[in-house]
Amino acid sequence: MGTKGRASRGEQMATRREADPRGSDQRFRALFAHAPVGVALSDQDGVFVDSNTAFRDIVAGTGVDPDDGRLLDLTRHLPDDAEEASRWRAELDAVSAGQAQVAQVQLPLTPPDGVLRLVLATTARVTLGEQPYLLTHLEDATGRRLPAQRVVHLATHDAVTSLANRELVQQRLVAALERAATTRLPVAVISLDLDHADDLVARHGAAAVDPLLSIIGA
Repeated sequence: MGTKGRASRGEQMATRREADPRGSDQRFRALFAHAPVGVALSDQDGVFVDSNTAFRDIVAGTGVDPDDGRLLDLTRHLPDDAEEASRWRAELDAVSAGQAQVAQVQLPLTPPDGVLRLVLATTARVTLGEQPYLLTHLEDATGRRLPAQRVVHLATHDAVTSLANRELVQQRLVAALERAATTRLPVAVISLDLDHADDLVARHGAAAVDPLLSIIGA
């Protein structure tokens, strides 16, 4: 992944055109272009050679240039000493040197809308047209965390009001008491009881009372 002795950009592009791996296999070219996940082809130094539409869509506006960038640019939103950045560099070096088969890490990207996006980057060393390349799959993994977060929320909050349920209240109270024992600061608990809620449900039905409970919870 080093930069010493690197040819000029024009020489690199000329070499790539002569040894274009896609032109030698139309099936690979079709799969590359129409893959549902982002796919990028890089030389052994991690410099992008080509990328499909899905890859370009994922990195659009994030500062990663699929035409004149590098695989290491995927960590541009992380400090150099961040665990993910260090791991990505080390694993890419190992794959490029033939010491490992796959490099894989989950990385944050920030598109123009400012909403943090998590991507799963997977890189493998391949030989195409008798030339070694790094083939990278980039998959939007943001949604993978959302179901887990949703499960945790449902397990600790009331389904109607979205307020903390008894278990979560107890956990927070224990934590508050433990902090108070250290800080010597007082702890206060405020309880709000809705009278005759069961009577309302019996008379009007849960479908009519649930919106009222949601308003009170908000």
